[in-house]
Amino acid sequence: MDAVDGRQIILPHKEYSKWGFRLRCGYDALPEEIGCFFSHVKALRIFLESDREHAIIFEDDIEPLSDIAEAIKESIRYGKSWDLLRLNGIREPRQYEIAKLNQKYQLCIPVNQYLGSGTYMLNGNAANRLLRHILPMRVPFDHVIG
Repeated sequence: MDAVDGRQIILPHKEYSKWGFRLRCGYDALPEEIGCFFSHVKALRIFLESDREHAIIFEDDIEPLSDIAEAIKESIRYGKSWDLLRLNGIREPRQYEIAKLNQKYQLCIPVNQYLGSGTYMLNGNAANRLLRHILPMRVPFDHVIG
């Protein structure tokens, strides 16, 4: 899927709240932030139009670790326990371990804010809830799932 180029978005836009963003963040969203946000929205909509049970969304500047497939496979075994899994972040959160997936990875619940939306996996329930609640854009996307 091609990313959305925020410089091509004509403002005002019905799915971006300039004033909502300014009130929450203290500045107007940068074109790159708008493009990133709308790229995630586009990916969620494409996923919901598919017949897939889960989607893994990677931002274009993320390179998956070589063993990510094993962690994903193990995570799906616990699929009834989660709707959205963040697979990376900007800083390490304090977390509560739910299950050990393998020697390297654990399924955890963060107990503080965990920024970054570079890679995450979700099911249709999470995608539907996100799309119902995040539009119009009022914060950068990584704050939405933080």
